[in-house]
Formats: sequence, structure tokens, C-alpha cells
Amino acid sequence: MERKQMPNGAKIASTIHWHIEWSAATFPKGTAKGALLHAKREIEEVIKELDNTPEFGWDLNKNIATEYADILGCVFDSINRAGLTIDAVFVAYYAKLQINKDRKWRDNGDGSYSHIKDGRPEGV
Repeated sequence: MERKQMPNGAKIASTIHWHIEWSAATFPKGTAKGALLHAKREIEEVIKELDNTPEFGWDLNKNIATEYADILGCVFDSINRAGLTIDAVFVAYYAKLQINKDRKWRDNGDGSYSHIKDGRPEGV
């Protein structure tokens, strides 16, 4: 069954579950780590595309949104294969957002930021 319409907010959860069911049937030996390794390759593709394109100036024919969709699919697949539910991760996402909103952040100089931990940027 091929779905062509774009899901609205009410259909997003069913689309995620549809993807998870398809992935489990199509890739029966897949693992949570394997799905993240695939996501990493997809992220590297997007980074390469962004490096070669002026900000927000990408060619719509390349449809960078589909590359982001690949990343999300891999992440949702990994969540499922790790034995978690999408709902549990979104609850954790909301809680983590609250924590992050209270943190202090440092500009890394490359377009990314790190939170400051114990007076030092994370990772230092």
C-alpha cells in the first residue's frame, strides 16, 4: 500500500508506526545501533549538501526534505528496535527541553552550541 498524501498533525503518529512496521518487516535483522549507523550516513549526506549550498538556497529538485525524512525514519526505527515507544521518547524530549531551557550555552564557532557544565563547556 503506497501512501502519497502528506500527513497532517493527526496522522503523524500513524505514519511513524506505519514506518516502524514496514522497517521491521523489510529489515528483520536490523538493530537499534544499525539504524543509528544508517542515520549517521544520512546526516553526513545532509551536511555535505548544506556545505555546498547557500543557507536556505538549496535546489528544491534535490528535495533535501527527503534526506531529513530518511534521518527521522532511521531514528524512529532505532527507538523501536531499542524497545522504547515513540510516546516515551517524546515525554523524555519534552522533559529534556525543560532542562535545556535552563542551561547556559556556549557558541562553538561552527554553527553549533554546547551547554556549559560546572563552569566549562560540555566536552572540555
